[in-house]
Amino acid sequence: MHPQPFIPTPDNSIDLEFKVERFDFNIYEVQSVDTSIKGILRVGVVPLRITRLKEDVDGKPQFFLQSFNVLSFINKGKFGKPNDSPVGPEALDEAEKIELEEGRDYTVLSETPNVYLIINTRPYYKIRAKSTLTKVESLKGRYDYFGNPMLAVQVNTGISYSYSSR
Repeated sequence: MHPQPFIPTPDNSIDLEFKVERFDFNIYEVQSVDTSIKGILRVGVVPLRITRLKEDVDGKPQFFLQSFNVLSFINKGKFGKPNDSPVGPEALDEAEKIELEEGRDYTVLSETPNVYLIINTRPYYKIRAKSTLTKVESLKGRYDYFGNPMLAVQVNTGISYSYSSR
């Protein structure tokens, strides 16, 4: 079971309108020592919602980003037998996994902060969201519809803000 994150509610937070000022995928080169996985992994953290607590903490606004991850893998290694059935969350949790280690199995090519402009507040805020890959796992013996190795990732996103003139 996954731990439940703090989720802002209508009672304690305000939904904010935002405009994407900069969005980039994080890019990693994968060349696993223990598996035949080789390629370029792209991870995009796509914002669904940005909220702000109604009450500041120590005089500072508190922002929250709710998002989902989009993965793309350009396979430069071996292909496997394609899997024609989707893998749901339970199958993903139960699958045998091989953890890939940063510096040994993959290297960071780019982790650029994404920038969002909050447009329904005065003053305006600019939110920077920096996502970092914290875990990469290969699903042993599992391949997608095209025969690419299936990977699962965990990402941690830190956010900061500044005031903006717009």
